[in-house]
Amino acid sequence: MRKCDVCIGIGTVYVKAFETAKKNGATAILEWGSKHIEEQRKQFGYNKDYSVRTLQRELKQYEVCNYISIPATHVMESFLKHGILESKLLVNHYGVDLSEFHPTSCSKEYDLIYVGGWRYEKGCDLLTSLCQQYGYTLLHVGALVNIDFPKLSCMTHRDPVDQNELVNYYAKARVFVLPSRAEGMALVQAQAIACGLPVVCSKETGGSDLRAELSDKKWIIEMEDLSNEALLEAVDKGLELANTQQGIRNYAGEDMKFLSWEEYGTRYSEELNRIR
Repeated sequence: MRKCDVCIGIGTVYVKAFETAKKNGATAILEWGSKHIEEQRKQFGYNKDYSVRTLQRELKQYEVCNYISIPATHVMESFLKHGILESKLLVNHYGVDLSEFHPTSCSKEYDLIYVGGWRYEKGCDLLTSLCQQYGYTLLHVGALVNIDFPKLSCMTHRDPVDQNELVNYYAKARVFVLPSRAEGMALVQAQAIACGLPVVCSKETGGSDLRAELSDKKWIIEMEDLSNEALLEAVDKGLELANTQQGIRNYAGEDMKFLSWEEYGTRYSEELNRIR
């Protein structure tokens, strides 16, 4: 390894690289996109196929690195719970490509849109129950992963599309929904904000960090808990907001610049200057 000032490595693979970089005087930063590994395992069960060696390496990374770069406050809280010092955590929410995602015209083609893998971890079973019971129309764009997509007339599935086409799908719906059980910072939320959709999300998505960037915070609606009742209440609030929108949807306005990848890079650069 050549000498460097900072060595940044993505989670699970860079123990020896960090050790080598630190011996050469570099600052080691671990990029970690989700909660502390022990919280993830507690949340979804202790998978017998998950090797002890892998777990030990992940925990070793937390120890060896100088800093851990994470995307959301709820992720930080999971690390604090396991004894990682707050001074070791760099919180920097992800951004969105504003050249591909922009304000869209109001649409009533679908009540709701969910973008991403159709899976239990994302709360897709809750979305199915909601639409089945109350008849909301929902558009899903993404892969089918570990639960079946229901055969309901009010629910429509589309296979994954190129990112630069997603704006056309956001434009078809009134509210974006993400009742996820596990997330670090869901990029699709910032995409939906850029497209002008009210966002309904769980407390596990990083949505509250994005809401903090908005002057008018009512457009990001966080569920009280991961229940059908909480989802229904949040969706109804989102649809009420959507009913007030006319013409081009752009509630973020100038605040949108704080959600861009450029601003993400600026914040990262400022942190690097601070810690070096």
